[in-house]
Amino acid sequence: MSPQNAGPLGTALSYDLRPTPADLEPGAEGVGRQNSWRLGPDGRIIGCIDYPGGMPGLYARNVAGLDLKEVAISRPSPLPEAFNPEAVVIDGGTGGKHAVAGA
Repeated sequence: MSPQNAGPLGTALSYDLRPTPADLEPGAEGVGRQNSWRLGPDGRIIGCIDYPGGMPGLYARNVAGLDLKEVAISRPSPLPEAFNPEAVVIDGGTGGKHAVAGA
């Protein structure tokens, strides 16, 4: 199992699909998937939302009946900057966030 990391672009620090070069540099036709990704004035992809409190090993929002008995999460030690100290973060979607340590 590979340890969790932020990735070379840091895109793993936010939840969304990771873009490909075709997404970041759309062709002249600008249609379909190539038209889906746009960079904001800050150079970040519009629509990527940072994980609350940093990147956890697992983030779940509005998930009912989540069973983590068979999940193993390997994280680097020490945790890099922008990582959540909790391995698992469960967000009920109502603004209340619940961290579950050692899940």
